[in-house]
Amino acid sequence: MKKSRAPSWLILASTSAGLCVVLAGCASSGLSNPGSTISQRPSGSAATSPAPNREGPYRVARVIDGDTFTVKVGPATTKVRVIGIDTPESVDPRRPVQCFGKEASSRASALLSGKEVWLEVDPSQDTRDRYGRWLRFVWVDNRTDFGLSMISDGYALEYTYELPHRYQVEYRRAQAQASAGSVGLWSPTTCAGDTKRPA
Repeated sequence: MKKSRAPSWLILASTSAGLCVVLAGCASSGLSNPGSTISQRPSGSAATSPAPNREGPYRVARVIDGDTFTVKVGPATTKVRVIGIDTPESVDPRRPVQCFGKEASSRASALLSGKEVWLEVDPSQDTRDRYGRWLRFVWVDNRTDFGLSMISDGYALEYTYELPHRYQVEYRRAQAQASAGSVGLWSPTTCAGDTKRPA
């Protein structure tokens, strides 16, 4: 009896599924969801899985300082505090301006002002802080990790609040490289890493 041949589309699907197993799974290759957005991160990135769904786009309304800004949400605005980074204080009326605070704010303004951003929730973190601000990772134009850029360029420190965040390993690696290269706030001519001192 003549054997029936499987349709070509079924053979192709089986082949793709086999490749996914060999390459450590469809989830890491992006084949499980052809429409998913893959993080565009530097080579050697610690983030190997597709980024979770992001909210956006939101238009940045105002940059407050290096790690806080507002976005337009309908007719209103909402404050966003970036997860995973901390920048020197520059606007807190209770504290003096800290070393490299103004520079960090200026850098954030250059990267965010007037831009569209996508906001990423981290399930290990709260969605709001005690001040009611949204806690999110921030992606400029859905491509550039704002927090990673700030740390890599020496404008921010990696910051972990209680539980490790999604990009902690990557952010800490970027901080170590910035420190070793005496970049930005790590330079001996600026703060030498001590951002708590007054500007």
